[in-house]
Amino acid sequence: MRKKIILVLIIFLIVHFVFSMTLEKLLQKNYEAKGGLENLKAIKTLYIEGKMINTQQNVEMPMKMWFKKPNKIRTEVEMMGKKIVQAYDGEKAWWIMPFLGPEPKLMPEEQAKNIKEQKDSLSPLVDYKKRGIKIELLGKDDFEGTEVYKLKLTYKNGKVVYYYLDADTGIELKAESFVSRGGEERKVETVFSDYKKVNGIYFPFTMEMKSGDINSGTMSFTKIEVNKEIPDSIFEMPKKEK
Repeated sequence: MRKKIILVLIIFLIVHFVFSMTLEKLLQKNYEAKGGLENLKAIKTLYIEGKMINTQQNVEMPMKMWFKKPNKIRTEVEMMGKKIVQAYDGEKAWWIMPFLGPEPKLMPEEQAKNIKEQKDSLSPLVDYKKRGIKIELLGKDDFEGTEVYKLKLTYKNGKVVYYYLDADTGIELKAESFVSRGGEERKVETVFSDYKKVNGIYFPFTMEMKSGDINSGTMSFTKIEVNKEIPDSIFEMPKKEK
């Protein structure tokens, strides 16, 4: 009986070791496909220009985004001639919503939670252990006729996101998560495409988003700048004028 238990434990350890190695091998393929791990780790800031396209109403809105490691983010979107600003300076999440008034205000809790989570969207597969992200390889799947590997990412706050990586190249094709709205759980998907090289690193220049079965919009980028000098002040909430 003891020999059987020991044998089962040995088999379990071997399977676990092989499985872990398969995950690390897949992540290595992903890093190489995007330009190499060292180049990815060297990203300190990102500046992005482009447009958001509301596919429901066929409306295009110019947008800009700033990311600065480890935890700063700012987005600007122009809509109907007005600029909507959302930002997180590492401590406070705030916004300027012109339709609610011209003054900058602290975000409500739910919106603050969303923008804080966006800061982790910058290369979540890189240094994931240091960032407290747990990654599990769930096996192979199919995405629109392409063979993919499915990864489960669990963040420190408990949020779960699934990533689908091309089985041949290892590059991300889709991210998927589930959100609860009005007591109903809904699937949210982001499809990555149109990869282009910037400073030796490949970025998706098109991101299509779906909420449930509805195509909610597309982000199309025209410019991505890596490690551009970005002052901390751009993320800080402006003081109200006296």
